[in-house]
Amino acid sequence: GAPRVARAPRRLREAMALRLAVVAAVACGAAACAAYFMAVSRAGFRASELIEVAIAHIEAQGDNALFTYLAMTFVGVVLLVPTTPFEFAGGFLFGARYGVWTAWGLTSIVKL
Repeated sequence: GAPRVARAPRRLREAMALRLAVVAAVACGAAACAAYFMAVSRAGFRASELIEVAIAHIEAQGDNALFTYLAMTFVGVVLLVPTTPFEFAGGFLFGARYGVWTAWGLTSIVKL
């Protein structure tokens, strides 16, 4: 008869299923984000205006501004949104209060 095909161990199959679910969730998030930006750009908004609004929102958070900034940066990285403007803004917003190296380090950790 035909040779028997070996099946992957159960833990490996479960890990592969979990990885597929995570990739699918990230892809859905990225697609939703792209659709949102396309809809917004058709309405006459520019991405730079959205970033300015996000930065103004971060500034308005007071003592929680750093945590809001880090959360928005994390979400941007997960959804594959370019975060370079946020990184520059973070340096300007938090460099004087926490130090440039601290702001850079926290941003780098969030991007991992």
